[in-house]
Amino acid sequence: MQSVLRISTTLLNTITKNMFKNYLKIAYRNLIKQKLHSTINITGLAIGMAVSILILSYVWFHLSFDRFHSKSDQTYRVVQSFKINEKERNWGRTSYTLAAVLREEFPEIIHVARLNHYENNADIEININGKKFIEKRRGENLVRADNDIFKIFDIVLVQGDSETALEDPNSIIITEDVSRKYFGNENPMGNVINIRSVKDEKVFDFKITGVARKMPDNSHFEFKYLIPQEKSPWYWYKYASGYTYTYLTLPVDYPIEDLESKFPGIVKKHFTSDIEDWASVPYKDWLKSGGYWTLQLQGLKNIHLDQHYHSTHLVKKEDSSQVRLYSLIALFIIVLACINFVTLSTAKSGIRAKEVGVRKVNGAKRVQLIWQFLTESILLSIIALVFAVLMVLLFYKPFSKLLEIQTSFNTTVIVFMVSALFILTLLVGVIAGSYPAFFLSAFKPVNVLKGQLLGKMKGMKIRNSLVIFQFVISMVLIISSIVVYKQFVYMQNKDLGFDKGNIVIVKEVAARLWLKDRGISQEERITRMETFKQELLKNSNVTNVSYARSIQGTQGVGYDLFAVKAEGALPEKKSSVNVTHVDHDYKNLFALEIADGKNFKKSLLTPQIIEGVIINEKAANFLELKNPVGKYIYFDKWYVLIEGKWVGRKAQFPIIGVFKDFHTHNLHQAIQPTIYFPLHRGDGVSNFISVRFMPGNIRNNIAFLEKKWEEMGAIQPLEYSFFDQEFDNLYRKEKKLAQVFTFFSILALFIACLGIFGLAALTAEQRTKEIGIRKVVGASEKNVVLLLSRIYLKLLIVASLLACPVGYFIMHRWLQEFPFRIKQGADIFILTEIIVLVIVVSSVSYYLVKAAFTNPVRTLKYE
Repeated sequence: MQSVLRISTTLLNTITKNMFKNYLKIAYRNLIKQKLHSTINITGLAIGMAVSILILSYVWFHLSFDRFHSKSDQTYRVVQSFKINEKERNWGRTSYTLAAVLREEFPEIIHVARLNHYENNADIEININGKKFIEKRRGENLVRADNDIFKIFDIVLVQGDSETALEDPNSIIITEDVSRKYFGNENPMGNVINIRSVKDEKVFDFKITGVARKMPDNSHFEFKYLIPQEKSPWYWYKYASGYTYTYLTLPVDYPIEDLESKFPGIVKKHFTSDIEDWASVPYKDWLKSGGYWTLQLQGLKNIHLDQHYHSTHLVKKEDSSQVRLYSLIALFIIVLACINFVTLSTAKSGIRAKEVGVRKVNGAKRVQLIWQFLTESILLSIIALVFAVLMVLLFYKPFSKLLEIQTSFNTTVIVFMVSALFILTLLVGVIAGSYPAFFLSAFKPVNVLKGQLLGKMKGMKIRNSLVIFQFVISMVLIISSIVVYKQFVYMQNKDLGFDKGNIVIVKEVAARLWLKDRGISQEERITRMETFKQELLKNSNVTNVSYARSIQGTQGVGYDLFAVKAEGALPEKKSSVNVTHVDHDYKNLFALEIADGKNFKKSLLTPQIIEGVIINEKAANFLELKNPVGKYIYFDKWYVLIEGKWVGRKAQFPIIGVFKDFHTHNLHQAIQPTIYFPLHRGDGVSNFISVRFMPGNIRNNIAFLEKKWEEMGAIQPLEYSFFDQEFDNLYRKEKKLAQVFTFFSILALFIACLGIFGLAALTAEQRTKEIGIRKVVGASEKNVVLLLSRIYLKLLIVASLLACPVGYFIMHRWLQEFPFRIKQGADIFILTEIIVLVIVVSSVSYYLVKAAFTNPVRTLKYE
């Protein structure tokens, strides 16, 4: 009995094996026979799969941030939201002092550690074995941390002990690449690194106590040098402040709501004095006026994609809406490709109806026909997948560069995506093959061979619906790309209220220019600044030079939390405005207009007694001032330098002028109420110098600026930027978005037209005899072309009726983010329809015209 079963099993396996071999052989022959159909199917599906893999690798990368840490589910960052003087803020940073409070008052917290820049806004000079170099602005590479940072994050030390690496205040940890760069193959442990801040007098010597592996690319922070938290050029001990990132770990599955519910008590206990200092009113009155200050916990995995809380350059951020957008586009692209595959497979099945009839007459069973069609469809899908993987390997670098996105292609990602797409491939193959497999195989051979099946297959509503969906997606993408591009051009060309051309900006002038002369007095610094300005003005190509604490469009406009009250306002009416400091030439250099009053006196740096301030029109309206010139603005807390210390006291300043409104920020924000102070000697040193040159001779002008820079004794190379380019870079996101939509709309339209091209070929083939008969009875070529193209025009009209309102609604929502925006006119939608119409007509015209001009004698002999 057992031997009989073995023989039966062996026989069954052999039959099954031969059967599948036969299915594959027939499938291969059909692929070769129908070259055009196979090529279109494979090409469309392969492109869709490849692009989806590339996009999803970007999405995967940004979703994977910080998940490699073993305690990622237990780690949180403390963030804060507050409202003071009508201004609401959301900060990812907290005060230096908060960490100690958390350690002392909440025993449920396992570890607490702080992480922040060495200095908030400065270059860092580093000396290793006599080699000097500069870490540029904001010092993201030089980071301060508590030793417990190793207990929270998986920072791998290849040398040194993480338990004690940062316990010594003079210790420093460097990364492997820094070690190789400056020590080669030598052991760096124990060597001394000298660090000094460009902005501060303090100089530190650090002893190397550890070498760390570089943080993975999907870490929200990174460093080259890690030093103890205690080593700081300055501290700000107020609780109501934000200068450091505070992280903590909690027990597994600990409900964070329990800890957050205790934070209001911390705020009331420790923050009250600081809040009263900021708001200039008692704490209770501040609460009654709608003020609040809250602490929350933000999960480690959410930091990278959460744009709600403001962070510095230390934290790598990505816009979560962009990640969602790319995910949606990837879905659309693969769906479009799958639709092509399905529509072409179902359309082609009608031609094979007689083949099915003949096979059934010869004894083929329905299950065999089903397997045959499914095998062919799945084989096509697998071939497309192979080509897709090859395209990914070939194009992922150019693709990432084109769209300016960072992707991740490690083994895990590739295996996961290819496995997922393989499952999708099988699914698409089954869906595409199901119609001919189950529909055609169900018909009786007599009906099929008599041609009765073709009548039942006319008017394929599902296929037409899928084609319409393809064009709706393509047209929505085209509408979006046109709107985004027009908004980008509008923002670049809109009158900003000032002249941004031919201006060179140099940042951190005094700090970089006189780094080697740290011991010079404030008066000497100011004298040098005046000398530098006058030296520049000696050049006939230089039309103006201006110093300022901040420049519109670069770093915002100064300090934006000053509580002020205008003359004549109610005592409790206090508002928060932007404040910045400029010199007399600021107005002339940027070609600003004064609506009322006068400009500052012609002096680079005035005495500390300020003659008055200039406000913009927005500030006048915001402070409810009519005829503001001559009236006073009152500050509850104005800081002045007295005997080397900053002291806050009440102050009042007369308004001497009103600037006509100009854009102090980019067009993402409305014009802000701003007060302009004259640069004064007690205010320290300017951050920016702006130089306007005559048009042309850019190289000579920059060479002159560099020469004067060196003559002033600078030990650092001149770093400059062109103001118009820097301002335009503020719209880089919109420019990138326009490129993304354009690229994907072209791709979507290409995939859709591949399908239309294939359908046109099949239509011409299926209606060969009909065309011949029509021509014999007098139909012209023109009439035949119009007849054949009518269906595609109908589909386009329906797609347009659906796509235009959808595209308008989506882009209307997007445009609401901009205070200054374009209007969506009919031209956008007309242009979209023309583009699609031209491309579709170009795609189908070849086969339609070819069919129309074919000799009717040949067509009537067809088959």
